[in-house]
Amino acid sequence: MSERMTALSIHTAAQPRTWVLQADRQAVASLRISHAVTTSGQVRTLEGVWPIARDRRRWWEISAGDPEDPIVKLGRETATIKGQGDSIPWEIRGRLSRFHAVLGAYQRTIVLDVTGLRVPTAELHVSGRWEHRDLVVLTCLFALMAGRRRSIILLSG
Repeated sequence: MSERMTALSIHTAAQPRTWVLQADRQAVASLRISHAVTTSGQVRTLEGVWPIARDRRRWWEISAGDPEDPIVKLGRETATIKGQGDSIPWEIRGRLSRFHAVLGAYQRTIVLDVTGLRVPTAELHVSGRWEHRDLVVLTCLFALMAGRRRSIILLSG
């Protein structure tokens, strides 16, 4: 049985530091970053509202959901997602105005690119089935925005 492909896209919202995930041109989730330094925020999906935060010392460690038992946890090279089994390969790289991330491998991947300094734009490609898909995608976006912000701070300081 073939699965219907859903067109996903990410756009900035009218509110500052807010991103909207759309599926087939309908808003399905949003990410609101609480601070300009991208340390925490909130993800709203059809499943619920989840806190999201990065570790203050290890900026690449991101968790979404209950901090004691996160639904999504991104580390330096792997990620864990409730309901997905073993750890999943995770890669993030970039500098200043261009950041790239890949979660997963082979038939199940999320690829996300963020470009631009003043008004960043995001390009998204999702393949395969993902538990908590919308929360996972916006957690990846949060990680890119945290890395981007850190890069800008380090180079301007």
